[in-house]
Amino acid sequence: MYELKCTRCEAPVEHTCSTGGDRHPNRLVSALIDLLVWKPEGGLPDAVVSAMRKSGWYDEGDEDRPFFTQSVIYPLLGGKHEGRIFFGYLHEVIRAAGLDVHEIKSLARKAKNGK
Repeated sequence: MYELKCTRCEAPVEHTCSTGGDRHPNRLVSALIDLLVWKPEGGLPDAVVSAMRKSGWYDEGDEDRPFFTQSVIYPLLGGKHEGRIFFGYLHEVIRAAGLDVHEIKSLARKAKNGK
């Protein structure tokens, strides 16, 4: 374990190295990848698929995409504006953890495609 203090507020910052991640050696990165590629085991509920099909963001097969995609989230939240706000918050959490959003999304795409 490695410990240090924040230079601004003196709060302790703790880091424990991990090599046990399934998708990545960093457990947080691995968890974020798992979150971004997650799909409900039984598929999306019919009401969600119906909302997706009625929206302007649906393409054939989108019901098989991971949950945290525009084609699922935008219809669930009522549109592009709310969806962008949601993804903005999600990306801010990733950045606040000291990670690069584009790198995490790239790793998730590779994991989704089995690479």
